[in-house]
Amino acid sequence: MVRWSETSSATEVLPVAKMVLDPRHEHALEQEASGLWRIPERCKGLCLVYLRQGVDVVSRPLPVPRLGSPDAHTGRLVSALTIADYETRQAEIGNALRSIGREVGGFSWLLEAATHLNGLPASAFDALKQLPSCPDALIGLLFNARDAGERGTVWSLQNELPFLWLELPLSAWRAALQADYAAVSIALEPIFGAEKAATEALGRLLENLIAVARQSK
Repeated sequence: MVRWSETSSATEVLPVAKMVLDPRHEHALEQEASGLWRIPERCKGLCLVYLRQGVDVVSRPLPVPRLGSPDAHTGRLVSALTIADYETRQAEIGNALRSIGREVGGFSWLLEAATHLNGLPASAFDALKQLPSCPDALIGLLFNARDAGERGTVWSLQNELPFLWLELPLSAWRAALQADYAAVSIALEPIFGAEKAATEALGRLLENLIAVARQSK
C-alpha cells in the first residue's frame, strides 16, 4: 500500500509503478481509499513508484519490493538486480556489466531500461547508473540499439550520466566492436557458414561505425 495525499492542484498528478525487471511498461496504481493506493497485482519484484503529470515525472522514484518476479528477461545482469543487499547488488551488477558482451542476449534488459525511461532519470536504475564506469558495456549498448530512434535515446544518456561518448577510451570502442563482431559471426555461422557469417558481421560493424559517426555530428 502506498500513501499519497492528493491536493486540489494535483488533479492531473497520478501515482504509477514500473517493474525494474520489466521496465517497458508503466502501471497506474489502484486507489483503495482517500490517500491510499495499491500497486497492481501484476507488478512483481522490485518496483519504482513515482508521481507522473503528463509527460513529466514529478517526484523521486521510491523503490518498493514485491513478491515474485516477471519473466520478461533473464541473464546474469537480471539476476544481479534481484539481490537484496545493496553492496552485494552493486558489486554483482558491475561484474555483470563487465562481461555482458559475452552473454547471448545480454543487452536485452539494459536496452529496454535505457529506451523506456519516459521521464525517469537514468540514475533511478542501478545498472544504468553504473554504465559510465563500464565503457565496454556502454558502447555495446549503443551498438545493440535496434533502430535510429533507440540509438538516439541511448546516445542521449550522456546528458544524464557523467560521461561523454567521444571521450570514452579507444580501447573500449575496440573491445566493443570486437565483441559485437564475434557475437554476430558465431550466431550466423550455423546458418550461412563461416565465410558468409564473417562478411555479414563485418557489414554490421561498418553500419555501427557509420551510425555512430552520424550521431556524433
